[in-house]
Amino acid sequence: MASATAERQGDLFGLITFSDKVNQLARARSGPLHFNHCRDLLVNLQPKLVAPDFEDIAATLLNRLTRRSLLIFLTSLDDSVTGENFLSAARFLARRHLVMAIMPSPPGTQPLFSTPGVEHSDQIYENIAGHLHWAKLQELRKQLLQAGVLFHLASGENFTVTVVSEYLATKRRQLL
Repeated sequence: MASATAERQGDLFGLITFSDKVNQLARARSGPLHFNHCRDLLVNLQPKLVAPDFEDIAATLLNRLTRRSLLIFLTSLDDSVTGENFLSAARFLARRHLVMAIMPSPPGTQPLFSTPGVEHSDQIYENIAGHLHWAKLQELRKQLLQAGVLFHLASGENFTVTVVSEYLATKRRQLL
C-alpha cells in the first residue's frame, strides 16, 4: 500500500474518499496512529454506484491543501463522460499540485496484436473491442499529459505494485 510506503519513507500522507461528494478526509500527517486511521477509513469504505463529482473534490483539495502535494487518484476513467470530467477538474489541480491518476486496467483492454493468436472467431471481435477501448484510454492519457497529469493503467494483480512504483519514481525524480 502506498500509505505504508510513504510512512516508511518518512513522508506525510493523507486520504480523501469521495463519490458524488467528499466522504472522508484525513489531513496529511505521519505516524502509526495516522496510518491506522487511514487504514480504518479504507476498510470501512462502501462502494456507491454514482458518478464521481470531480469538481467537488478539486474544489475541496484546492481549498484545503496550501502546499504543493502529490495527489494520487485511484479511479476508473474508462467512461467518456467520467474521463472528461476528471480532465476538466485535474487541469485546475495540476496548476498547484502534482496530479497522478492510476486506473485498474479493464479486462481485455490492450493493443490489438498483443495477444498471441486467435482460437475462435469471437476472439477477433473481442480483441478489436479491447483495442478500441485501449486506444480511447491512450487518447485520454495524451490529454491528461498535456494538462500536466500523469496517467497509468495497472493490471489487477499488479495494481498495488504500480501505485507504489509510481510514488517511488516520483520521489526519485524529485518532482515535488
